Amino acid sequence: MKLQRGVRSLLAALLCTIFLFTSAYANSSWVWISETRPVDVLPAVIVITLAIEIAAINFFPRIHHLGKVALVVTIGNLLSFGIPY
Repeated sequence: MKLQRGVRSLLAALLCTIFLFTSAYANSSWVWISETRPVDVLPAVIVITLAIEIAAINFFPRIHHLGKVALVVTIGNLLSFGIPY
């Protein structure tokens, strides 16, 4: 089924609006049981996660532009975690 460009744009805008204004609430009662705090391991986790994402995006689809891929993935991650704040 082929939709006209205007209809697709309207549907995309509607979906974005729904997702942007949806709230999620979590009630957590877990307790941290280790001496290592999450803040202590966060930098290493960030570096490892970015490396895996960059490698997967750069090599599996055979893009082979490591600098550009690294820049876009890093900016995308910063935006995805920064926008909620």
